Amino acid sequence: MANLDYFYDGSFRRVIMHFGRLFLGFQVSNGLDQDGNEDLQRVPCRYASTDRQVLQILRNNSENAILSAPFMSYHITNIDIARDRTRNSSSVHEVALAEREFIDGQGYNSDIGNTYQITRMNPVPLDFEFNLDIWTTVIEHKHQLLYQIRTIFNPSLSMQISTAPLDWTALQEVELTNVNFSSKSMPVGTDDALDIMTLTFKVQSWLSAPAKVERTKLISTIFTNIGEGSDDEDIFGWTLDDINRSVYTPNNYYIRISEDYSQITLLDPWGNPTTVNWAKVFDDYGKYEAGITQIRLRSLVEDESDDSIDIVGTVSINGIEDTILDWTIDVDTLPSTTLTAVDGVIDPRSSYPGSGLASAVSGQRYLLLDDIGADGASTVAWGSLVAGNNDIIEYDGADWIVSFDSSANSTSQFVGTISGDKRYQWTSEFGFIDPIAGTWRNGWWRLAILD
Repeated sequence: MANLDYFYDGSFRRVIMHFGRLFLGFQVSNGLDQDGNEDLQRVPCRYASTDRQVLQILRNNSENAILSAPFMSYHITNIDIARDRTRNSSSVHEVALAEREFIDGQGYNSDIGNTYQITRMNPVPLDFEFNLDIWTTVIEHKHQLLYQIRTIFNPSLSMQISTAPLDWTALQEVELTNVNFSSKSMPVGTDDALDIMTLTFKVQSWLSAPAKVERTKLISTIFTNIGEGSDDEDIFGWTLDDINRSVYTPNNYYIRISEDYSQITLLDPWGNPTTVNWAKVFDDYGKYEAGITQIRLRSLVEDESDDSIDIVGTVSINGIEDTILDWTIDVDTLPSTTLTAVDGVIDPRSSYPGSGLASAVSGQRYLLLDDIGADGASTVAWGSLVAGNNDIIEYDGADWIVSFDSSANSTSQFVGTISGDKRYQWTSEFGFIDPIAGTWRNGWWRLAILD
């Protein structure tokens, strides 16, 4: 047997309560008072409960008391399953929702707060049939009430039973379908002073199953039609593709990744140091768990919306400085190397074997930051080596030779270091660059967090 969780959202009670509210405030006139003003009497409306105790209280605990008039009562006479309005029960509708950020003691601000993905199932139709009984002792009162109600229901109106912004069953149609003018038959006897007029209404209602609400784990980029730059370098570096959009990451913050990829520092939306800590950032979006929460870097693509090759690492808040995360990078997400690893990156004019570097051993490799040597000349440190900036040199056991000639290569290459997980990318435009370490603006990093 299926095991279903209990759920009831009070739909029936809301329909009954809001239907009754449609008839609150109606009045009848008893003519003019001694000052010549209209003598108006408000007509109460109550739900006709079949509870015997309630009925006894209404009669003042006496069998001899009759109910006062005029007044109105209503009750459900029938419920229909409304097959003509039935929808596909397996169909769902998804809605993305973003809240404004709320700060305790300060209220809401203009920043983006929690984001949600809401999945709603099709609602189930149900038609309620209500009888509204109008109790009167004066025929004129009956005329007045029928006139007021009929002019409003011509033949229907919409009843709002909920203020929830995503409740697609909030508006329900109420239609007047029939009028039974009198409960008395002719000729009229003297046994009962009360006369009852019955109005029949149909309420086209809906019942909703619980919606599935999920907090977005991977904070998505939001594009707008406004261009903005933080400094002159940003502005002059723009192309036509950039000036018609602005990209936001969590609260528009920048981050800075350390040279060894071990730490991530939070910066403000202009790339400057900030007093906002990482715990505050995590609280805005979901639950932080050390060693599980991730920072994803979009450094290997040209479009910040391309998530195909993110560099991913898990984080934990630094125990000394709360604006710093300790980042454990997933080596499987690092770019694959196309060149043999190097022992280091050096300036060959200030560092050489025996001075800042280990003695030359066959297989040693270095990435150069400056030119060295000249044709027909030799040095004690490097012999007859002639190499340029961004070249990779290697010791073959006898001489230093150029292993990677940057001037003869135009395709992208990646090289790593023997110690650690550093990566350097060869680009024909900028030479060798570190694709990970450095400052990253909003839009080029992502926060992946638990619900």
